[in-house]
Amino acid sequence: MINADNTVNVQIFWKSREDGGCKIIPPTGLFYPVSKFEDGIFQENFPRSIVLDIYEHIANKNISYAKAWFLIRKNEKIPQGTKFKIFDGARCIADVVSIS
Repeated sequence: MINADNTVNVQIFWKSREDGGCKIIPPTGLFYPVSKFEDGIFQENFPRSIVLDIYEHIANKNISYAKAWFLIRKNEKIPQGTKFKIFDGARCIADVVSIS
């Protein structure tokens, strides 16, 4: 069960295919990448599974908007303004910032 108090809105800046990003940006709906945060954001600094509920794509900009929450640590919330990266395996596919 998702706790709405622990979800945040995020802006996703997808990397181009030439820069190692996805061939195709994931469609709207649920997407389950691994996230990595800068040191000091959370007590333990390790990759975390995250859920992105993508609800909007900006045409021709490689930008999307989504609601985000942690898959396992459902009681933790990403602080507003936090920047992090999402990965497909070892490959960074996007930079993300929490906006609310």
